[in-house]
Amino acid sequence: MYLKHVKGADLTKFKQIILASKKPRYLFELAKRLDDSKEIVLIQDLIIESKSFTYMRLFAEKIKQANVEKIEQAVLDNGNPIEIKKFAKYVKKSKMKQFLLVM
Repeated sequence: MYLKHVKGADLTKFKQIILASKKPRYLFELAKRLDDSKEIVLIQDLIIESKSFTYMRLFAEKIKQANVEKIEQAVLDNGNPIEIKKFAKYVKKSKMKQFLLVM
């Protein structure tokens, strides 16, 4: 909440705490404020590991350095047709729109 509402917040003080928490909500907010691609990849992997489809979609859509194909594969591997449809519908960079025709 602090990082979200305080513009000049110091990320270095909170980064390790947020990463250790592994909570997708906090990880996503942190990723929006980072530029280091290694840290963004780490956050992406943590979000995929959390299996939070909402934050996978948000990460793929809002984070420019996101590996959309990797997130797509995680959604497909889960096998939930509802989540696959949502991902294909809301993530513009997704190549899964073709699956909507099949489903």
